[in-house]
Amino acid sequence: QKGYRNPGTPRPKPNEPEPSGRDVLPGTYKIVYELGDNKDSTMVTVNADPRLGDRNNIRVSQNAMFDRLQKSSDKLTLGMDRLTEAEDLTKKMEAQLKDVEGKPADSLRKATMAMQDSIKNIRESISGKKFERQGYGQVPQVTVINQLQTARSYIGAKTLTPGPQEEFLVKRA
Repeated sequence: QKGYRNPGTPRPKPNEPEPSGRDVLPGTYKIVYELGDNKDSTMVTVNADPRLGDRNNIRVSQNAMFDRLQKSSDKLTLGMDRLTEAEDLTKKMEAQLKDVEGKPADSLRKATMAMQDSIKNIRESISGKKFERQGYGQVPQVTVINQLQTARSYIGAKTLTPGPQEEFLVKRA
């Protein structure tokens, strides 16, 4: 299936391959290859793994829950992109104000610094605080990104239809 960009990852550059997606359900699919101006396509049949039995109903319900979770992830990705844009703008303003003197420039510098601090705090609440000091290792943090990752792993880890625990995690994320 089509892949999605995770929150906090850089925007893809032109002609960059898209991220990988989830496994597809058994069926027949049309694959389109594209290289420059050339295109070709072929039909591919995907068969279910015979060792696992008929799991289509389980996979359909897991995919539905993944899709619900993806809506939250897409909103978070958009928000993180806007934070990056705002951060870039504040850095440009800071560079333009570097050699400017006067009271208006000082007040603009203070406002820019306050915006940068706010952006940093918002990022830390979403992604977690980075520890630069040696010897701390990974300090467990409850963040928005962690909640998304936990929900994703719980939905996909079981060979069962998602239940109340996965539903709770999706709502919390």
